This record gives sequence, C-alpha cells and structure tokens, in this order.
Amino acid sequence: MVKKKTICLFVSLLAILAVAGIAFSQADTSMIIPGRSIGGINLGLDWNKILKGWGQPDEQKQISGGILYIYGKTGMSFLVNNGKIDSIYTVNPYHHTERGVKAGSLPQDVIREFGSGYQKGDAPGLDYYMYYSNKGISFSIIGGQVHTIQVLKPA
Repeated sequence: MVKKKTICLFVSLLAILAVAGIAFSQADTSMIIPGRSIGGINLGLDWNKILKGWGQPDEQKQISGGILYIYGKTGMSFLVNNGKIDSIYTVNPYHHTERGVKAGSLPQDVIREFGSGYQKGDAPGLDYYMYYSNKGISFSIIGGQVHTIQVLKPA
C-alpha cells in the first residue's frame, strides 16, 4: 500500500512538472552538463517556468548580471537576466558531472575530468575558484573541496 502511494506521488509530481512546462533535458535529473544544464534545467529557460513548477524562491538578491534566486532546500540557485536563466548553481552533492564531480569532490577530481586549462581566481569566502570558460563550468573551492558548481554559457 505504501509503495503504491509512493509511486502515485512520484507520477503526480512528474505530471505537475510536465504541465508547468519545466524543460528537462534528456539527461538524468542528477546530471551536470557543462555549458548547458544542471538537473535537466537548461540555460536560457524562461524563468516563469521555474516559478510555476518550483514556486517562489527562499531568497533573492540583486547582483551584477541579474537577480540571483536561491532555493535553499534543493541546493540550487539561478541567475536570471531579462527573464531567462543565465547561470545555474548547485551545492547539492546529488548533482554530478559525467565522471562524478560533485559538491564535496576534490580539486584533483575536477582536473582529472576537465583538465588543467582553467582560470584560477579569488573571491571573498572562497579558497579559490576554477573557471573553465571554454566549457561553461566553474567550481568554487572551500576547505579544499568543491563547494559550488556553476554552469554558464561557454565564452
């Protein structure tokens, strides 16, 4: 009986997301695809589709480049400019790259998957960040581990 309720709940959730028009890519909802998507949510998606499917964010901040909408329970944030998603961020270890890089991974894991051709930078509160501009992905490092993964359009 519990199993049937769980399946019905899952199917209902999928139906709600489909009706709301959330554009999931063909990828697994846990996948990070550099320059394209996190969790099946694509760059360039109309922000209203997220609002319809996810509801109001927990927090929002005006930053350079747009408005950052933060969904703390999912560990995801979205930078929105002119009504479209420009960048997607995750701190949720459920989301991972093709070779398994996720929040909590080591910088060596990032280099193993993406190579040594990254720009290293400093930002307040971070040890440093690793930005792969040609791939459309960036990794914030705190305490010697990946903290945040950002997907953005490749330069």
